[in-house]
Amino acid sequence: MGLRSHHLSLGLLLLFLLPAECLGAEGRLALKLFRDLFANYTSALRPVADTDQTLNVTLEVTLSQIIDMDERNQVLTLYLWIRQEWTDAYLQWDPNAYGGLDAIRIPSSLVWRPDIVLYNKADAQPPGSASTNVVLRHDGTVRWDAPAITRSSCPVDVAAFPPPAESVPLIGKYYMATMTMVTFSTALTILIMNLHYCGPSARPVPAWARALLLGHLAQSLCVQERGEPCGQSRSPELSPSPQSPKGGGGPPAGPCHEPRCLCHQEALLHHVATIANTFRSHRAAQRCHEDWKRLARVMDRFFLGIFFSMALVMSLLVLVQAL
Repeated sequence: MGLRSHHLSLGLLLLFLLPAECLGAEGRLALKLFRDLFANYTSALRPVADTDQTLNVTLEVTLSQIIDMDERNQVLTLYLWIRQEWTDAYLQWDPNAYGGLDAIRIPSSLVWRPDIVLYNKADAQPPGSASTNVVLRHDGTVRWDAPAITRSSCPVDVAAFPPPAESVPLIGKYYMATMTMVTFSTALTILIMNLHYCGPSARPVPAWARALLLGHLAQSLCVQERGEPCGQSRSPELSPSPQSPKGGGGPPAGPCHEPRCLCHQEALLHHVATIANTFRSHRAAQRCHEDWKRLARVMDRFFLGIFFSMALVMSLLVLVQAL
């Protein structure tokens, strides 16, 4: 039982130590390969055996994200993955000489890289490359995958863009219609109140307003006068004083029974005429004020009809657009 446990422990120990030894051997071979390749290598020269020979570079660009589109400055910001692949004639080896090692990963700053830049670059900063590794194969193939954030100029023709949908919600249309109607109603109320309370010192109603508003429009809106107009005031007529009959029946003539003096009648007529003129002036001012009140009633009835018509039309428009 103890011998079996000892063999089992030894087997597990060899099982764990064998991959480490293999990995350590592969790491030493990769280090030896790296030293052999870059002993006399420089990244300043184009990696071709003949300087007249062209070097083909395969470029693949994958769009990962559109970060921003500045329509005002016409600048497009993108997040890209760029894959470049070429053949380096100076970085080739025989895999059999290095334990079957056919590929290694090294920093991209150690090898020659193609000088590919964005032509319509809109960034003021100098172009920089991400410090990612490259995959180097035994036949000299170099594959470099690197992320990049580019800011390029992108002319935008806004004439070809469809117009934006600017829709106002139903509650907004209702509020706008209500505010408009309340504003008009307040302004017209102030106008009608000024006409109704113009006071007795106001000028008479113009002839065109009397003919158009108090005539045709008042009849169309069924606005009648309140009460019957008073008739023309008549001046009181003074009856002549009865003359004493001649001959008798009257008081005897004497110093205390002479005929009544006419000066008292003239003073009385003057006072009566003053009262009549004052009454006529007051009556004229009252009629002028009544005319303005009637004009205010006519205009109030007219604007009331317009208000209800506008409210009905605007309500129908809002409901039709909401359907």
